Amino acid sequence: HDFTGIRDMDRVLREAAEEGLYVITRAGPYVNAELSGGGFPGWLVNQRGRARTDDPAYMAAADEWLTAIDTIIARHQINNGGTVILHQIENELALTTPAQRRYMDHLYAKARADGITVPLFHNDQGRNGYWVPESSKVANVVHGPNDLYAFDGYPGGTCTVAGKPTRGSAAPDWGYYGPGGAKGGASASPDTP
Repeated sequence: HDFTGIRDMDRVLREAAEEGLYVITRAGPYVNAELSGGGFPGWLVNQRGRARTDDPAYMAAADEWLTAIDTIIARHQINNGGTVILHQIENELALTTPAQRRYMDHLYAKARADGITVPLFHNDQGRNGYWVPESSKVANVVHGPNDLYAFDGYPGGTCTVAGKPTRGSAAPDWGYYGPGGAKGGASASPDTP
């Protein structure tokens, strides 16, 4: 893996700490972030292993990447003198089959084995209640290996890639009730500080 020049993640995290910036890492393997292919490398489309599942070929490729990047991230966690405060293991994973559960379990265990000790989370696409912490008492959710539940919300609306605002929307109810029903929101992660 090339962590030189603009890819020098050690330097990025060191400079963030020097500036007093807290960091939430999104190492992947899938990050979305409106990146091409969700941040997956281009060669992945030629691989037989099915992405975002526990397919052994996919997991071998993911583990190789995670070993490299997690080693860097672990050195910069807040409990090691850095400013990394949270670590995202997946993003907007809407499939909740047993293959995805095994995949999520693997990502959680891999991060911990690689020395990531800060809270781990998955970001839900809206308040669907997918991959909430095991401690959640909310009914009709999908529990997963996470320390806290996170979800998308765009209270100010969105914009086009050219920066032109699209329709705005009212600030949603981030709690138990409101649009999206009682599957998510702040109550789905009762132990989140």
